[in-house]
Amino acid sequence: ALTLIVTDDQTVQQLNRAHRGVDAPTDILSFPSEPFSEELAQEMLAVAEQAGALSPEIGAELQPYLGDLIIALPYTQRHAAELGHSLEDELVL
Repeated sequence: ALTLIVTDDQTVQQLNRAHRGVDAPTDILSFPSEPFSEELAQEMLAVAEQAGALSPEIGAELQPYLGDLIIALPYTQRHAAELGHSLEDELVL
């Protein structure tokens, strides 16, 4: 699981300045959560095995929170155009 926020250049610039000390917009900012440890992975597998399967309910409970992604859509659109590919391709990259 993760949080995805699509916003404007100004908001990303403010976040970039506050968290990275860079007073400029960018295409994407990422704020990862805690690292996903091997110990937690093993614990999750054990719970799944005890349940007999990874049902959607169990799978949803066991998914780690990956963090937050914040995309400046106008910046990303301009960047895609500059590189000569689609917005969809830019977002996939």
